[in-house]
Amino acid sequence: MHGKQWGWTGGKLGGRWFGVRVMLYIATLVDGVDDTSRIIRRTLVRYLTLGSLIVFQATSVRVKKRFPTMDHILEAGKTMVMMLAIFHKCPRTHLFFAT
Repeated sequence: MHGKQWGWTGGKLGGRWFGVRVMLYIATLVDGVDDTSRIIRRTLVRYLTLGSLIVFQATSVRVKKRFPTMDHILEAGKTMVMMLAIFHKCPRTHLFFAT
């Protein structure tokens, strides 16, 4: 039952459980119960979520309407000011649709 429930996407990026599968890998591979391990796991999952949101923002009209700019993503609580500042400092050599 669980194999069918969690493995039906076949690892596709747009699959419903892609993020959950990667989060389970992160929880399994980043070992430890101390605060440092917990912070690393949370940061990795936060980056995965934000990266997926940026990809879906560029490819989905529905997501683009919900989050037209990066400021809307910040207001919704999907990122932090510090992460947004780092994101804006990154050099871009390709076209980027989110402003």
